Amino acid sequence: VPLWENYILRIKQWVTGRKKYEFRNYKKVIERGVGLCSQPCIGLKYLLNENGIEADLWDLQQHIVVGVTFEDGTEYTLDPDYGYVIPLAIRVLMDNQQLVREAYKNHDAVYASHIAEHKHTDDIVKMYTQEGNRIYYMKKGFEDFAYIAKWVLPFLFILPYLLTLLIVKRS
Repeated sequence: VPLWENYILRIKQWVTGRKKYEFRNYKKVIERGVGLCSQPCIGLKYLLNENGIEADLWDLQQHIVVGVTFEDGTEYTLDPDYGYVIPLAIRVLMDNQQLVREAYKNHDAVYASHIAEHKHTDDIVKMYTQEGNRIYYMKKGFEDFAYIAKWVLPFLFILPYLLTLLIVKRS
């Protein structure tokens, strides 16, 4: 987070030692346009939720995806980071390696051969089928607080000037 964006979040990054910040506010995610694999998922989840569509973030321990349930009960798994729309529930995919392999069968072809550091189809199959996958909860409270609190310090710097103006006007 750049210092001019929110100095409180920047200080939090510095204190925690994390170099990459994961925005919780989907509008900031979209505004930023880039980020960790969770960022497009966060943006998509909250856009869907805001439009009355049930969606959850799923932590596959090395990747985040979105599980969606529509009003008619139809479930989808969305992977906006890789650009996949899978017309199956996340739990169905976690229980069946072959369905995951089929959904991501063209995955390796989207990368240029010289890009060695990407998740191959086999890596993705392992992510879906490993123990410990869970819904990914993100607390937004501190980030919401930081975007309000960032104005306190500038206001405190301006306050003496405003008080001086008020005193001068009264005299």
